[in-house]
Amino acid sequence: MRGILPMRELLAEGRRVVPTGESEGQGKGYHRGGRARVHRRIGGAIRRQQMVWLFNRRFTSWMADRSLRSQLPVPYRWFGGYCRAWAVLTRWSWVPLGKQAFFIAVWLNRLFGGPREIFLRIHHAEIGLTLGDPRMLKVVHEALPGSDETAILAAVLSAGDSFIDVGANHGSYSVAACRIVGRTGFVVAAEAQPGLAALIEETLRRSAPCRWHVYAGAVADRRSSAPFFVLRRNSGESSFFRGPSTAGVHTATTVPVERLDDAIPWRDLPGRTVVKLDVEGAECMVLDGARELVASLRPVLLLEVNPAAMSAANVAWQGLLARLLDLGYDRFSETGNPGDAMPLESLDPDRHRDILVLPGVSADPRRAAGPMSPTP
Repeated sequence: MRGILPMRELLAEGRRVVPTGESEGQGKGYHRGGRARVHRRIGGAIRRQQMVWLFNRRFTSWMADRSLRSQLPVPYRWFGGYCRAWAVLTRWSWVPLGKQAFFIAVWLNRLFGGPREIFLRIHHAEIGLTLGDPRMLKVVHEALPGSDETAILAAVLSAGDSFIDVGANHGSYSVAACRIVGRTGFVVAAEAQPGLAALIEETLRRSAPCRWHVYAGAVADRRSSAPFFVLRRNSGESSFFRGPSTAGVHTATTVPVERLDDAIPWRDLPGRTVVKLDVEGAECMVLDGARELVASLRPVLLLEVNPAAMSAANVAWQGLLARLLDLGYDRFSETGNPGDAMPLESLDPDRHRDILVLPGVSADPRRAAGPMSPTP
């Protein structure tokens, strides 16, 4: 989950008609070659913006911790020193040429036969990292005790509760949730990218104090198999849909697809349940395949509002809103202020962020009431 990208303007530019035999904005008619040039410009703009948001002080600050940095291969320690130097010398929130410096570290690591994956020890837990993926910077930040992401989970989870992490990526939320729910809780991680699913399984095997389950596959509204587009240089933007996921160098792999109702052992989950949905525009499909789970458990949803991904999936916010209302969700709160619930219809869908979506009153207070909603 990440910062705002001005995708609306880029996509609007892609719908412009380029006149025949003229430069853009001149003459009349339609010219396929001109439109292709516009599409290339859109793709180039998306590629320039991809990953840049990862190279800021918020996500690189953990590299100033010597106990963490020293666990990395030498080229990444150099990259960490580079980030730390900019943090000391300036007040800038971003790392100049951070992307270039990171991929120099990747190249050097591979040149000298360094590992492609490592397990980083963070406060009595180990988390697997794919070293060629710059999202590793955010993964470590998310897993650290005291991070904003851990605070969000602590607001909605307690010891003995359950957490379902749909679109788990490297599993940073799952690792953080394990610490909170403790030995009597349960954590489920679902990830479509096979390599990351295997990495999460090893991470939880090494570190989880609670019971856990990993589903290696995608979830949607029916059982099938489908192409899944994996962006090589940012695993967090991979999805079913062309758009941001195919704007850079990517691979298409066929993955198994199940309904969430069938993919995971949800019927015996203890305590209250929280479901995180980070599925890059597939929210409606996932919810349609989780109707039994939602009706029974009444989970709080930690939902990414991602206008760019929804546009790529050809999904309008009103469609997702109707789906949520139909499932009994009528309120939301911003993650920075989880105690302030507002009507779901009042949400601004054009701002990219995470929100907590809250169910209405249920006959089962153990299931329906989250920490910020009153028990009837």
